[in-house]
Amino acid sequence: MKRLHDRNLIKETVNAYCGESKGQDRAEKLESWAKDLGNKLDKGVIAPNQVHLGQLFESMVNYPGSRIHNKVGEMAASADRADLSDTDISSAITASEFPFITGKLIHDTLIPSYEENLTGIDMLMTEDDTDRKVVDVAGTMGSEEPERLLEGEEYELTTDREKTIQIQTHKFGRRIPVTRELIQFDKTGGSILRKARNAGPQMARHRLTWAIQGIQDLAITATGQAVNTIFKYDGSTAALYSSDHSAIDGQTNVNSIADTLTTLGLQASRKQLRKQTDFYGKKLRLDGEVLLVPEALYVESSNFTVSITDPNQQKPGVAILFGGITVIGDPLLDDTSTTAWFYGNFKRQFLWMWIWRPGVEPIPGDPRRDIVMEFKYGYYAGFGAQDYRYVIKSTGA
Repeated sequence: MKRLHDRNLIKETVNAYCGESKGQDRAEKLESWAKDLGNKLDKGVIAPNQVHLGQLFESMVNYPGSRIHNKVGEMAASADRADLSDTDISSAITASEFPFITGKLIHDTLIPSYEENLTGIDMLMTEDDTDRKVVDVAGTMGSEEPERLLEGEEYELTTDREKTIQIQTHKFGRRIPVTRELIQFDKTGGSILRKARNAGPQMARHRLTWAIQGIQDLAITATGQAVNTIFKYDGSTAALYSSDHSAIDGQTNVNSIADTLTTLGLQASRKQLRKQTDFYGKKLRLDGEVLLVPEALYVESSNFTVSITDPNQQKPGVAILFGGITVIGDPLLDDTSTTAWFYGNFKRQFLWMWIWRPGVEPIPGDPRRDIVMEFKYGYYAGFGAQDYRYVIKSTGA
């Protein structure tokens, strides 16, 4: 079976689709063909590395009868386009379906490589969408318990203590250029797809670094935020981890301890988690789901992930209490401490707000630098803590 990057195959499929059509008729058929190719890319019928970039250009931009093809007649091969300016090529590209297909090739290469480098992040935060640069997350600090009523008595109104958490969003991105040389010499599109494939992990690493620094309540490299600013409560920032939170809501609620990662240490963190109270001083009886550790403690932490149903895997004093937790190790934690660890329900504590999710978009190029078009990629988001009660930090010493 022929692959799409086999010699002349794209030209053959385009010619079969468009026939002898010219002018506006051919442009409409090329648009339809491009959408069909885009659907096949979306469904995985065709992989991005199967598409021949040079043939795409010849078939969608430099075909017989096109503006730039007419300028050089039948001598329109890549090596014979020297008399065409980059502005000519850029204009012809913009008017064609070439940006649509090339953008899909980049998107379908970059985004999967981004996503496959985010293992475990879904357990460290809750994600939501917003249309605001500064997000005010409204909530309550707890409600009063129901009152006993005698026959005929009126029900009391519930009064909630409202709170507002503020999260600042930030925009990040870069550009991937498509140069005249790339179209001319990089026939398979390998260079541009390699850039896209390398950009994905870098974007994932950028987001993970932001999140891990935020979870630790450190200064955020990406946004320039200072230490102890990930938790902005009712307009003021506050330390996320402390032995006393009474200045925030009148409750002590210790969520910072100094136990090493042992059975006793994890029991101590669970005890503090279970003792967390709401605004009215009522115990919330919280359960932890994730143990976040530096790589230095990852192997040791396997003691706390044994089965609670298989007797052969149980370890006395450990399995019954901690068999259901998920351990996540991250080397970014080691950069700060090889002994500190975190235990709790991260999804209830940390919130990631999207203005727009990672994507790819074509933009005009810069003919002065032989860039005929570019593709920008990036994301626009914010990260913050919506409470302090759900995660316990131990310094480990």
